[in-house]
Amino acid sequence: MNPHLELLLSNVYDGALASEHLVDLRKSALTDAMIAEQFIRSVPPSMIGKLLGFDMPGIRSAMLCPFGRPPAALWTICDSRSSRRSPTRTGTA
Repeated sequence: MNPHLELLLSNVYDGALASEHLVDLRKSALTDAMIAEQFIRSVPPSMIGKLLGFDMPGIRSAMLCPFGRPPAALWTICDSRSSRRSPTRTGTA
């Protein structure tokens, strides 16, 4: 497993959500319990490139939405140049 992904999935990052991500998740009718159960969390900006495997200077924030066992990961990217959000990468741990 990618060591950065492993760290993000650890208890150290439990509840780590940027306010804009929490607002987006609540608009999707996700409860705090659902968010915690699914290990959804914000990715620190310094860790985005390490998780993606390449740098994208326009990315200002990312949310990690793990799924499956062992966890695979889907990153939802918030582009600083617009308010659009799009999945950018899936992969296995």
